[in-house]
Amino acid sequence: MIKPVLERLDSENQWFDIYALDTDAVENADIVSDLSIRSVPTLKIYKDGKEVETLTGAVPGDKLLAVLNKYK
Repeated sequence: MIKPVLERLDSENQWFDIYALDTDAVENADIVSDLSIRSVPTLKIYKDGKEVETLTGAVPGDKLLAVLNKYK
């Protein structure tokens, strides 16, 4: 549900990068644990290599862009 929103934001904005992690893949279990991902979708926002915000659930595109713009 959130994938089309992320794809649209990524295509319209060039100042941030979006990465996806398959949380069901066994090989990613340690990463999921290290990032404390408990529900899907979980969006983690990083600035200068540090996590600055976490959003969970299906976030509307305008709200997500507003959050991202805080770190522009």
